[in-house]
Amino acid sequence: MKIILVITICSTLGCLPPMSHSDWTYENEDQCMMKGYYRIAEVAETYMKTVGVQQFKDMRVRMMYSCLTEDAWNKSTEPKGEESTFKLPV
Repeated sequence: MKIILVITICSTLGCLPPMSHSDWTYENEDQCMMKGYYRIAEVAETYMKTVGVQQFKDMRVRMMYSCLTEDAWNKSTEPKGEESTFKLPV
């Protein structure tokens, strides 16, 4: 069974949707948990290069990760077809 690393990035602006990558697949949860810190460091470095270090600090970026089975990840990303809670005035 494949285990997928999922990273969520949050800041003062809110949270981005959880993300994963085809390279972030592991044979077991222990491998995933141990490698997660390194992947967060890579994502943080790329994010800092994109927005700048000061902006990164000002945004108070926080990153979290979890390890999910492939089935759980696919189920969580499956479109539900639910109506948005935000409605435009008519």
